[in-house]
Amino acid sequence: MTKTTNYEISKKLARKNKKGELYSKYKILALKNGIARKTFEERVRRGLSLEDAAKRPLFQPENIIGMRFGKLLILKYCGKDKWYCVCDCGNKSLVFKHMLKSGKTISCGCHRKTCSITHGESKTPLHNIWQGIKQRCLDKKSKNYLKYGARGIKICDRWKENYKNFVADMEHPPTNKHSIERINNDGDYEPNNCRWATASEQSRNRRSNVKITFNNETKILIEWCEYLKLPYKTICSRIRTGWTPEKAFTTTIKNKLCKKK
Repeated sequence: MTKTTNYEISKKLARKNKKGELYSKYKILALKNGIARKTFEERVRRGLSLEDAAKRPLFQPENIIGMRFGKLLILKYCGKDKWYCVCDCGNKSLVFKHMLKSGKTISCGCHRKTCSITHGESKTPLHNIWQGIKQRCLDKKSKNYLKYGARGIKICDRWKENYKNFVADMEHPPTNKHSIERINNDGDYEPNNCRWATASEQSRNRRSNVKITFNNETKILIEWCEYLKLPYKTICSRIRTGWTPEKAFTTTIKNKLCKKK
């Protein structure tokens, strides 16, 4: 085992002191350049030279100062992807850039408050009807989406974007027993294809209704029963068991005759 001479020891100490002095020098330079101590040390650990770690910025944010996003005007960059903004209402706030770019943040919060009092009819029966139309046409998680949105049934842009337009076109239903109905079951929710109807009226406009031709006329079963004054349940049962329309409509109903006696 060789002994280390005093000359070699002094040489190693000199190198160590020199390296320590350089490290401190560049660390101070990094702080002057606005680079945090931890960031500087991390760069050195990653293999960058002291000069590069102190001078080269790790992240160059996109300059969006002076740009406007909704009601927000960008004033300055505050670090960590946060931007100092002023709203049209005068309030100031810190917002992440990705929230501005995606459109998720367009104000200090005042826009949401004004939207919530636009019409003052939230949770009213008519507003619930409007929300229900949008839900079954647009929301894939809705239990009724398969019967509407998945079939290609849409809500027109005029109604989708503005509740007031929906009220102006449809007005309020005549009674609480009326609900919205599409005249053409395969058509969209739009002013020319919608009306207010009761449950009995809507039952005549279902896709499941079977049209029956009798005496060269075509009507749905319930209309034939009303026209011929026959009990709907009895005639429906006959049709389901395979009776022809002629036989179902012309065969005497015993219970009915008994009642007349």
